[in-house]
Amino acid sequence: MLKKSRSGIAFLAALSLAAGMFPADAKNLYAGEIFPAQESGAEVTAGDAQGRDGDAIEGSQEEEGTVGIPAAGWEMPAGTGAADAADFGEPLQEGREATAGGFSYVEREDGTLEVTNYTGNDTVIAIPDQINGKKVVSLGASFSKCRPLRAVALGANISSISPVPFSDSISLTYIAVDSRNPYFTSKDGILYNKGMTELIFCPMGREGNVEIPEGVTSIGKGAFLGCHLVTGVTLPEGLASIGESAFGNCISLPELTVPASVAELGNAVFSGCSSLKEVKLASGKLTGIASSAFSGSGLERISIPEGVTSIGDSAFQSCGDLQEITLPEGTVSIGANAFLGCGSLTGFHIPKSVSEIGGQAFQECKSLAGIAVDGENQQYSSEQGMLYNKEKTELLCCPAGKTGEISLAGGVKKIADAAFSGCSGITGAALPQGLETIGGYAFSGCSSLQGITVPETVAAIGSNVFQGCSGLGRAELKGSMEEVPSYAFDGCGSLTELVLPETLNSIGMYAFQGCASLTGLALPASVTGIDGMAFDGCRNLASITVPEENGAFASVDGVLYSKDGTDLVCCPPNHPGGDQGVFTIPEGVTTLRKHAFQGSRNIRKAELPQSLSVMENFEDVFSYCTSLEEFAVAEGNAAFASENGVLYDKGKTRLVCWPGAKPAEGAALPETVDTIWFAAFKGSSIGSIALPGHVKSIGPNAFADCAGLTEAVLAQGLETIGEYAFSGCTGLTGITLPQSLTLVGPEAFRGCTSLAGIDAEAGNPQYASEQGVLYNGDKTELLLCPEGKSGELGVLGQAVRISFSAFQGCGKLAKLQVPESVLFIENAAFSECSPELALRVSKASYAEDYAKYYQMKLEVSGGHDSHDNRELLAEGVTCTTGGKKVSICAACGQVTEETAQPAGHTEVTDPAVPGTCMKQGKTEGAHCSVCGQVLKAQRDTFGSHKSVREPSVQASCTEPGKSMGVYCSVCGKIIIQPKARPALGHNSQTLLTRATARKDGKILVQCKRLSCKAVESETIIYAASAITLPKTSYTYNGKAKKPSVTVKDSKGNKLKEKQDYTVSYASGRKNAGIYTVSVKLQGNYIGNVKKTFRIVPKGTSIVKLTSRKKGFSVKWKKQAVQATGYEIAYSTDSKFKKKATKTITIKKTKTVSKQVKKLKAKKKYYVRARVYKTVKSGGKSQKIYSAWSKVKTVKTK
Repeated sequence: MLKKSRSGIAFLAALSLAAGMFPADAKNLYAGEIFPAQESGAEVTAGDAQGRDGDAIEGSQEEEGTVGIPAAGWEMPAGTGAADAADFGEPLQEGREATAGGFSYVEREDGTLEVTNYTGNDTVIAIPDQINGKKVVSLGASFSKCRPLRAVALGANISSISPVPFSDSISLTYIAVDSRNPYFTSKDGILYNKGMTELIFCPMGREGNVEIPEGVTSIGKGAFLGCHLVTGVTLPEGLASIGESAFGNCISLPELTVPASVAELGNAVFSGCSSLKEVKLASGKLTGIASSAFSGSGLERISIPEGVTSIGDSAFQSCGDLQEITLPEGTVSIGANAFLGCGSLTGFHIPKSVSEIGGQAFQECKSLAGIAVDGENQQYSSEQGMLYNKEKTELLCCPAGKTGEISLAGGVKKIADAAFSGCSGITGAALPQGLETIGGYAFSGCSSLQGITVPETVAAIGSNVFQGCSGLGRAELKGSMEEVPSYAFDGCGSLTELVLPETLNSIGMYAFQGCASLTGLALPASVTGIDGMAFDGCRNLASITVPEENGAFASVDGVLYSKDGTDLVCCPPNHPGGDQGVFTIPEGVTTLRKHAFQGSRNIRKAELPQSLSVMENFEDVFSYCTSLEEFAVAEGNAAFASENGVLYDKGKTRLVCWPGAKPAEGAALPETVDTIWFAAFKGSSIGSIALPGHVKSIGPNAFADCAGLTEAVLAQGLETIGEYAFSGCTGLTGITLPQSLTLVGPEAFRGCTSLAGIDAEAGNPQYASEQGVLYNGDKTELLLCPEGKSGELGVLGQAVRISFSAFQGCGKLAKLQVPESVLFIENAAFSECSPELALRVSKASYAEDYAKYYQMKLEVSGGHDSHDNRELLAEGVTCTTGGKKVSICAACGQVTEETAQPAGHTEVTDPAVPGTCMKQGKTEGAHCSVCGQVLKAQRDTFGSHKSVREPSVQASCTEPGKSMGVYCSVCGKIIIQPKARPALGHNSQTLLTRATARKDGKILVQCKRLSCKAVESETIIYAASAITLPKTSYTYNGKAKKPSVTVKDSKGNKLKEKQDYTVSYASGRKNAGIYTVSVKLQGNYIGNVKKTFRIVPKGTSIVKLTSRKKGFSVKWKKQAVQATGYEIAYSTDSKFKKKATKTITIKKTKTVSKQVKKLKAKKKYYVRARVYKTVKSGGKSQKIYSAWSKVKTVKTK
């Protein structure tokens, strides 16, 4: 079953990578495509060395590079130095990698070369100074796969080195640098910068003690990373910084003293140093312990010196032997996961100065019984040994050593993430009313917790909150929470009683995985979302029910469906099935959700309807159905078909699922089947199977966990076997791979603990076998030793490589003979093997180096009669002084040192330089190209000038001028320097053309000089074309009206009053009448514009309308103020169309009724009224009207 790991433990995977247990990304393992190519990192340059990436550098991930079987290598030329030039190989084509003498290289932008890899099989190599006449200046990252290398010599031109050039070269013991190199040097085989102030790289095969010389002030990133055999390091006084992962995974380093001069420790600096019991940190300049600094180390006790104010994230994580640590007063912060998993800590004191503690800082410390906080601390407090914030509203950590019933402080509102994680001794926890939030992993691993009641006030719980609470029998969620998140009750195998809140909306992935004691589950009506894998492993769950009012789901006979019946969400594993174990999926169901029937124990036959078209993640829909004997697919189903009880796709080209209880012996598959689909037989009880020749492919997990499978016959015609295809087939004892097979996926036979032999048929170009062990086609690479192999075994003498995970899980293997021919053993090759497994190797072989590096048992025999010494570059030799000449045995790595004579000068000619005019020349000379000493001095020579006049140039507005000058026409020397005359600049004037209401204007800035007249700028002033009032009509109310004015230009930009225009109003503006608003444009505008508005009389209303014979009488409300009279309109048309409408004018305001006669009898009329006033406007009288009254109707008699 899948498990979700907490991020706080993630660094353990990095340590496993660092220890060579497994790669980050294994692919196509048995076909030769081992891993994706290594990406190169940042370069190491003089004064800025970054060290190597790899084992445990924080934030990085080791990737394996593609490594081919080595070809015949270039023999290093005899002599005392690196090859000065390598004039071999084909010319480099742009954008492509080329090779020369076993070296791969690429051309850089500046025409120099970067050597990217070495594919030869020599163990001592020299990086050439030149290839085909081009300088080699850089060393790339792919050298990380040159595992058999014992020594490397770097030439004089190397100026940059990738951080990971030798990070996997476990046999490398010596690096030499040409003394002429201005950037790097070496001492005792260790790489430094030229000034010997920074230690850059210690070879991974280095053994014993290392004494770092005085003067070194920094140790670079990853400098000793993965140096498994280094047993001691002496750090010099004056050392200021130790870089990230500098000593990471130095598993044999027992102790270290850090001098007081060190001010900086990098992240993960001692991470994975499993033998490191003691580190002495002197008080001095150090102010912080960096992230992951000691994570996974063997520290037993440490005293943090005065001056340190911060403990970084994961600084001591998983220091399982750490019993005691003292923090100084003045410590301000403790990072997240800082002490997580420190299983030997029994107590911890937090000083008053601490103001910040990261998440999960003390979780999973299984012996920690209490955390004490200084009473004067302003941020934190403790009660009964548990850590709270100062106000005790948040519980941060309950120490994992606490036992029995736990009571929380009464005011707690939040339980932090992982607060009780790993508290395996607590049996109960009383959660107080008022609690609002329970964080993720809060109670994970509380295996003795028997019951839990979450109070009504809790609104949310985090993922994995009760994961691994194996003793939890009862859980009552009373809160207002809307979600049971992913993995919430994962692994709660004793849970029998569960109450869910009525507010619940969703249930997350694997929420109840492995709740094996749960027999029934009642979901509330509020649930709208359920992950299909929520109930995986609930093997006794027989029924899931939901109320009828649930809008998203429905349950029928304990089976969960979507509300519309189209999706079958989950059939509980212990569901009884139908009559005689026949389960009929209802017609209308179109989709089976992922894991819908996984682990069903009682269903014998599954009947699939015609409507079914989708099985989500269908490789696991019916896996582990131990009683299932038969599938039956309804006629007319367009997606699936069945034959002899087996489920296929419609065309019967893929076997989708074999019933878990159906025997496979003698079964015949349709001739159309070419693929055994993902997990088709997963978890089934078949004993043997013979696949016919028309089957071309076996998909991933196809036969996974078929524990009863003892025989699988694969016919000629099979081409591929997918990853994990036969994993967990513990009864399988042997298998033969047909000649046609081209690909076996990773982990295809993982966990086949009885598999003693894998045989490849003769003639297979991809695979071969010997003694039941799988090799590649030419037997140069051992790909897989079956896990059932026992006793003693020998690797073929022609094998060069042992592949990734080749012997993983071979716990019965006692001895393995590894020949000298093996030059590469990949990561994790022997993971999960017995610690008693002994490698029988030849002395000084790569296999011996590998076993020593990974601390495996060894039986060493044979060896070489004489040393195969190869000269490296001399150390300390100059042109005039002698030094040390170093040789190394290519077979065993033994270093021999002899006195080296002075190198002597390397003379280079300094060519003559002819003298010109008054400029001095030089005669021919010579100097040493190495030390720069002048060997032949050069003499000066002289000449005279030839003068030429350069005329003056007048300056203009925009162009500068200059006075007359004189220069030499021979050498160009200026005899009379011309004086610059600056440009005059424009004599600007501004011309304004004002805009009007109809016409645009403009502002023109122009030079006044007649010789120029240049227009410097022209700005359009857009016409003030939009002058508006907000309203043009008001109803009389006795108050003066003053409507605002808005003026905009033709582009819609609003003009500013007083700046661009002024407004004046006619007098009065209170009584009914017509009034003028005058707008006068000004500034950049000119002109006058008048706008009018009117004040109309207040309206009236009809108060009575009486029907009469062929007429009607109407009465209206009197309106005498600001009124002259009334108008009465009546019409046979409701919309008062002109032809059907007549109007009566009443000229006196005191008249408020009117009788209308001579109309049609029994006719409906529409009547309305309004007020008018006669006013003077423009010297003429005119009427202005109020609004019409509400229309009323009358029918004549």
